Amino acid sequence: MRLMAAYQYCTSCFHTFVNFVVLETQQALPSRVEALFFCFCWAWAQFICQAEINSLLEIVAKSLYSDQEVFIRELVSNASDALEKRRCSELKDGVIGEAAKAFELRIEVDEKEKKLIFVDTGIGMSRDELVNLLGTIAKSGSKAFRTDEKNAAESIIGQFGVGFYSAFVVSDKVCVTTRKLGDEMGHIWSWNGGAHFAIEPKPDAEVGTRVELHLRSGEAEKFAVPEKVIEVINKYSYFVTAPIFVNGERVNEMRALWTMPPVETTPEMHETFFKHLAKTHHPHLADDRPQYTIQYQTDSPINIRALFYVPSRRVSNLEFAADSQRDIAISLYNQRVLIKPNAKELVPHYLRFLIGVVDSEDVPLNLSREMLQTDLVLEKIRRILAERCIRFFLSQLAKDRVKYSDFYRGYSMFFKEGIVTEQSNTIKEEISQLLLFESSSFRPGTLTTMSEYVDRIQSDQKHIYYIYAPSRQLAETSPYFELFKGKYEVLFLTDPADELVFLSMPQFRMKTLQSLEKWTKDEGLSINSDKDASEMMRDTSKKDFLGWLRESLGSVRVSDIKPSGRQSEHPFMITISADMGAARHMLRISEVKEMEHLVMLRPVLHVNLSHPVVAGIMRLKRNNPELASEIAEQVYDNALCTAGLLKDTSKMVGRSNTMQSIIQAYTEMPPVTRAYVTACVLTTLAVHLELITPFHLYFNWHLIIREWQWWRLLTSFCYLGSVGFSFLFNIVFTYRHCSMLEEGSFRGRTADFVFMFLFGAFFMIICACFVHLIFLGHAFTIMLVYVWSRRNPFVGMNFFGVLSFSAPYLPWVLMFFSLLLGQTVIVDIFGIACGHLYFFLEDVFPNQPGGFRVLKTPRVLKWLFDPAPLPRVDPGQRPGGYDWGGDGNEGQQQAEEANEMDEENEERR
Repeated sequence: MRLMAAYQYCTSCFHTFVNFVVLETQQALPSRVEALFFCFCWAWAQFICQAEINSLLEIVAKSLYSDQEVFIRELVSNASDALEKRRCSELKDGVIGEAAKAFELRIEVDEKEKKLIFVDTGIGMSRDELVNLLGTIAKSGSKAFRTDEKNAAESIIGQFGVGFYSAFVVSDKVCVTTRKLGDEMGHIWSWNGGAHFAIEPKPDAEVGTRVELHLRSGEAEKFAVPEKVIEVINKYSYFVTAPIFVNGERVNEMRALWTMPPVETTPEMHETFFKHLAKTHHPHLADDRPQYTIQYQTDSPINIRALFYVPSRRVSNLEFAADSQRDIAISLYNQRVLIKPNAKELVPHYLRFLIGVVDSEDVPLNLSREMLQTDLVLEKIRRILAERCIRFFLSQLAKDRVKYSDFYRGYSMFFKEGIVTEQSNTIKEEISQLLLFESSSFRPGTLTTMSEYVDRIQSDQKHIYYIYAPSRQLAETSPYFELFKGKYEVLFLTDPADELVFLSMPQFRMKTLQSLEKWTKDEGLSINSDKDASEMMRDTSKKDFLGWLRESLGSVRVSDIKPSGRQSEHPFMITISADMGAARHMLRISEVKEMEHLVMLRPVLHVNLSHPVVAGIMRLKRNNPELASEIAEQVYDNALCTAGLLKDTSKMVGRSNTMQSIIQAYTEMPPVTRAYVTACVLTTLAVHLELITPFHLYFNWHLIIREWQWWRLLTSFCYLGSVGFSFLFNIVFTYRHCSMLEEGSFRGRTADFVFMFLFGAFFMIICACFVHLIFLGHAFTIMLVYVWSRRNPFVGMNFFGVLSFSAPYLPWVLMFFSLLLGQTVIVDIFGIACGHLYFFLEDVFPNQPGGFRVLKTPRVLKWLFDPAPLPRVDPGQRPGGYDWGGDGNEGQQQAEEANEMDEENEERR
């Protein structure tokens, strides 16, 4: 600029001097003198401005553009502007230019000479324009053209007048050959890296512009490769209107769909364009298809051309967490030229799942067009696009609920994030219209919106009620839902994010959002329950039980314990002073230690005194306080877990594992043993919990015959005494020896084992009528021990580490032990006699000379308990039945032996 000012000043002085001489002498100066003086003035101006011009070009070349590759974008944009100017000029003048060539840009890459040549058939430049535009930094011819031809030049890109100087980043010599449309003379503008440029006439120049760059040695030489040039064009300038050729090959064949009217586009075009964008931003989606296409065009109040796609592929929770740190896949364009590939400023972060482009002439850019300027225009574009996307999804929700539901399952977490992160309650409410929930008014699997909920709301209803649970089934079994059930419609929140969403929304369509936990604390427990609870508390035993429960659980775990008089399926229920949803969220994100969260929450325990579990704990407390306390803690932890407030699950898991091991051992018992042991345990516990009394169980022949109390024939064998050492001793011996018999000598013979039970029970019932025994369970255990000991004579035994003996002596040792404890030995003798009779008739007598089997299991028992016998296979069809390689005698003999064995086994059975 200083250079041009000096040049103009010298020229003005020269013309003043010439006019003075002509007026005084009335003679013209010789042309040689005039030329000589002109050269002197030019050299003087060049000398004065050389230092500052060098510094300015250094700043432009090194600092304005952060990446070397943008020079290709800038030169392509200049060529596109030149082509557009020529098109507008010809349309305005109504004439066709002298060159009939197509409007295009050709780039020649000379790898050997390290040169790049950009040739366009645009409008070209005159000598004055070369001086004013290329010789003046930050003067834009495109901007001036856009001002003069505002309606005709809609595709002009340039505006700052510095794009051409990006070539200095990679070049040490630039040569521009051009001729303007309508001019007869062309010119060559050249710069060789110094402080001045030169302009020479070029009579044979064609209309258009030819820019020749001599690349610097070093890093800039990488642009002397056609593939690199094509890569940069695909990145920045793929969608410019002018066709681009690199070494004769067309590069940009895809149209900019966002500039086309929606009626002119097809699904196939959008699918191709989507894959092009996905390949750039998310390569793993390159083979996907768009599920939704959002195209939006407007010129007022801001020029916007937007095109967004929603991938068909669902986003998992893991991918959602990873995407939060990933760049947004929306590119910003200005007149089809890429400005920013990941323009996070254009849409809210919760819409980052969209893939697409936004083209706007109104976006504020900096000089290098690489960064956006902070401006209210960006905020307005962001708001417009967000509102447009929300309206689009609302229209799809109303248009096709099935398709939207499938989309919602994959992308709902983005909308929920938007509700939580947005500050405006209006925007929160707009986004919340897109959410879907299950409702108590519909069958499982049917989803509804919050707007539909409000439309169905009752006139007296002031709140939108909801409950959070991992599944609808758990929500419906919740104690809070049980209290509320039948009053109003309830939304089921099954995603942990749902609860946070509702906590961040104060209201929806003038209806406040209220959880069932809060309703339970404020209203539910006070409806007709205080009176019933006060009546229950008149019972001193129940009052004492609540005091014991408070002491057992501790003041840290419960701040208060209140009785509940409502009929409920749940023994315990937890309420807290704060909002339970907020408390659950705090527990998820905080690092509080064990029990600390209970100190902060101060939970109140509501005890359903009419529940059978609570009644059982009350009865168990009198006989076994430790076991009652353990069960109470488990039920309390269950209540915390139901409320979602259980932070440390280690103790609960430990108790559950113990129960699981007991259950596993129980299920692995042989069937007959499991049935008998279960009957003994349940009968004894029923007496212990005072559900029944021993007077309903004992053996009484007169009651059985005269009162028809036939159950005493069974219950007298199942009651093993009160819970204590005697009971545990008997149940362990019963389980151990009964299972060893069933899995030992009676393996595969369940019917025979059941018949032994029936024989022993029948014999004991007959004898009990004369011996006057009222409970036969202990004697039955001794019978099982005796039979096992006689069938395992060589098994060594050890009694409490004091006495060692063989198995046949075990029943007698037990009788001696009963004698030491001061108990009657009649029961032991009775059991030994019964067991000996069975052993003699089953194992001894049939093996004596002339003996036979007395105790034959009835066929009906075999049909009920034993598996069906395998079909008999002819000996000749059995593997190895015949020796096909011999004379057949050996095979025949084996077949006969097999027949004899089958007959013997059948006869024995």
